[in-house]
Amino acid sequence: MYLETGLGQPFKQRSPYKPDLRNVTAHWTVQIPFRKDFRAFRQELSRAIGWPHSGGLLRDETDKKYFDGYLQDDLLKAMHNRLLKRKSPKLKADDVVKVNVDITFKSMDYTNLAEIAVKEQR
Repeated sequence: MYLETGLGQPFKQRSPYKPDLRNVTAHWTVQIPFRKDFRAFRQELSRAIGWPHSGGLLRDETDKKYFDGYLQDDLLKAMHNRLLKRKSPKLKADDVVKVNVDITFKSMDYTNLAEIAVKEQR
């Protein structure tokens, strides 16, 4: 429905629906040094994603506190085992591995961490 205003331009009625942004996802490709020990590998990945001391992506204190809980150990362990058993090229310690990371936040200001999805880049 259009109404004519006194300025010669039609007035368009606004929609009653407002867009609502639910989640914001940041897609990262990180390069981390490969470690044969799973805990050291996980720590390198955590350090690359979190930057807890430099005020990087995880700025909310609760996100920093529970960050390690969002990394799924079973999926990381399976990825680490695939990398460890890879035959061509065989990975040595300190070889660079590229990992895709999708970090989903509940707020537009990159706070309220919702999920972290990690996949090895091929």
